[in-house]
Amino acid sequence: MERKNILFTVAFLNGYHGSVIHVYEWARHLVCLGHDVCVTCINYTNAIQKLFVTSGIRVYKTNEISQKKSYDIVFAYHFPIITYLLSFELIECRKLVLGALSPFEPLESLPLFWERASLITVVSQEVLQKTLSKIEVPHKQIRVFENCVPDDFIFCETKLNSNKPRNIGVISNHVPEELRRIRNYLPESTKVVYLGSDEKNCSLVTPQTLSQFDVIVSIGKTVNYALCMGIPVFEYDYFGGCGYVSARNFDLELMTNFSGRASRRHCPPPN
Repeated sequence: MERKNILFTVAFLNGYHGSVIHVYEWARHLVCLGHDVCVTCINYTNAIQKLFVTSGIRVYKTNEISQKKSYDIVFAYHFPIITYLLSFELIECRKLVLGALSPFEPLESLPLFWERASLITVVSQEVLQKTLSKIEVPHKQIRVFENCVPDDFIFCETKLNSNKPRNIGVISNHVPEELRRIRNYLPESTKVVYLGSDEKNCSLVTPQTLSQFDVIVSIGKTVNYALCMGIPVFEYDYFGGCGYVSARNFDLELMTNFSGRASRRHCPPPN
């Protein structure tokens, strides 16, 4: 396979949140396939930069790019970055792939020059429908690329407590109050651990992270991870959620990327 020179654009590499992990997993996969991959962003933290560099992915701040560089493929997330690079003629590319990961975040909007893209990718049917309601993208130019799951999660052995869950993992960067209070309604023998950017425990979610829990409470990519490992998932976060993901509700929840927006069912704590 011919080695490609590939660039990803993303606004910030500043935490273990959705866009960062999405770009990291795709970039790492392409490095493993033998391609030369780099990422440019407005800013980054040392910890996230180290995560990328350790996996063979070079990281640049966008304002550090001073000379035009050529790429075979550019995967562009967060439109101001690619707009800046093209406007000031700092890059040229054979293929431009524009990506949108959310139907609501302004940064996830497509740039005005979307027609120049070789391909537009969206993460769910929800984003697809929202995008098509705003601009008339030809169907052959846009594809749904659902959240991927690295092989590590698929081939990880998991030992589950088949009787009652004793260890519950709440994985969220925005824990709603009702999830903060679930300890008050569980047996003392049940342990609840919170993982996320606002918690003491903040790190990359790995198979080893999830394997210590009997139930995962989360949304988004973590739902995909846990389901592939065979761990029961209670879908719930600041949008609400359906509760346990099952064969009955799987397809509906998948359409909104397991975000909780399909039902927006909230369970406020008792007064």
